[in-house]
Amino acid sequence: MKKIIVTVIFWQLLLANLMAQNYTIIVDRSKSLGDLVVAGKYDIVYGEINSENFPIDNPEKRIDTLVVHLFKNTKHYSGEKICKELKKIGYRPADIRELLAFGITYPEKQSDSSIIALGSRYPDKIFSNSYFIPVLGGENNKRIIYTEWMDVPRNESFIFMAIKIE
Repeated sequence: MKKIIVTVIFWQLLLANLMAQNYTIIVDRSKSLGDLVVAGKYDIVYGEINSENFPIDNPEKRIDTLVVHLFKNTKHYSGEKICKELKKIGYRPADIRELLAFGITYPEKQSDSSIIALGSRYPDKIFSNSYFIPVLGGENNKRIIYTEWMDVPRNESFIFMAIKIE
């Protein structure tokens, strides 16, 4: 029974891949987190979005052009489950630099749905084995970048950003 369920999940994600929205972004890997946040011109930036929680290790003098894919979560999976399912179909979750580059390039998209980057996370200081992840969202015509718990199952209003593994 377990194999059948996994196969069904795989095919659902494969179908979602065919229906995923694809966008091209440019990621300047030499930029600091603060530089990327400023370039995004967000109306509200939660205090948790900082270089202590989301350190950018080994800044590189490199600019990448990437195609990112936005997947809807139709099964109310948690972040860990989504990461595992994305890996099965050849994708990796986007990181915070890629999320912020998307926000810079497509600022209007975060008003449609909250967009999550599961590739960057920091530990909850109160609850062990729990993590926070960065989210681009919108509320009352304001663009917001904030954090959410990774472990909470998400509904259809959340979109997961992923990149095809080459």
